[in-house]
Amino acid sequence: MPITALIWTSLIVTLVYAIWILALLRGWIKLDKITVASPAKQPKVSLIVAFRNEEEHLPALLASIALQRYPNKFVELILVDDHSGDRSQQVIQEFTIKNPYFSIKLLQLPLDQNGKKAALQLAYQKANNPIILCTDADCMLPNNWLQISVNAFHQQQTQMILGGVKIANSKGFLQYFQSLELLSLIGSGAGAKGLGQVMMSNGANIGFRREILKKIETERLKPETPSGDDLFLTSEVKRIYGQKAIHFIKNAEHFVSTYAEEKFSDLINQRVRWVSKSSNYTDVFLLSTSFIVLLENLMLPVLLLTSFFFSPLWPFLLLLWLVKSLVDFLFLYHISHFVSQKQLLKAFSLMAILYPFFISYTAIVGQFASFQWKDRKYS
Repeated sequence: MPITALIWTSLIVTLVYAIWILALLRGWIKLDKITVASPAKQPKVSLIVAFRNEEEHLPALLASIALQRYPNKFVELILVDDHSGDRSQQVIQEFTIKNPYFSIKLLQLPLDQNGKKAALQLAYQKANNPIILCTDADCMLPNNWLQISVNAFHQQQTQMILGGVKIANSKGFLQYFQSLELLSLIGSGAGAKGLGQVMMSNGANIGFRREILKKIETERLKPETPSGDDLFLTSEVKRIYGQKAIHFIKNAEHFVSTYAEEKFSDLINQRVRWVSKSSNYTDVFLLSTSFIVLLENLMLPVLLLTSFFFSPLWPFLLLLWLVKSLVDFLFLYHISHFVSQKQLLKAFSLMAILYPFFISYTAIVGQFASFQWKDRKYS
């Protein structure tokens, strides 16, 4: 590509990127906050968790469930074991003995089935209550999570709710890096909803009316794809009921906490898994956002490489990198302050330098590399 064409292309891409991120920030600010007010009538809820080899994390999750400020008699806890080889089931049985007031169903996935999607489908079939909430086994729920989730269903038109996820107790740059990236993803999804568009969801914090399962076409959930249960379900609800039937819960007390990957290799593996499902995306808004973000982050390394051979490009490269960094910082500043994680911004400068290389690498490698998930290998 001629230098002049590269300059104009990168300038246009950066301007579009900046406008897009600022628009998402505007959407985030516009989004109404959901309160914690207790309703006159508290409906029954089915809380679903699919797990595999989560002996280490289940105690914290179960403890957070026991501390929910919601009547236990209205909560049906459904736990589906995806062929664990550790003490996960024993941990749950011990919890059941200590908490006899909970209605707990511990299900085992049949031998001819495996994976999170199969586990969730089994749980959906066994759920008895009108509202279904889902989280992951490696999460911890804030005390008001159930109450706030239920509040969002007071409006009759609400068919599905999406919630935030953050990383707890981040220590060191690698965890700060993951925390900021996760907040940017959650904030982007929330900001899109503030603009009237449902773009993405996270299975660690999601809920819906059980009635929607009667209308969903199972093949549209991409059962052959190992991950993406949350995104494809959200897309299907949007197709059937429309954008207004899905709400994002903007409340810091509703953000679920999870853990960061401890090794860089594990982080790469996780991101490759995320990217692997991208070929199944059909939503125009999501595809547009992904394309703009990827193009901007690809453009900067290309400009950097070109600058070594054409030195007049250096000031231009620094200017574009600065513009991108400023809008990213502004966006993350709002989100991190909202969830009381402003300390993460200490890692922003280094992240701003490294992130374009990270996302470019994972986006390319994720198209053809295999990955491991829950001790299984996928191509």
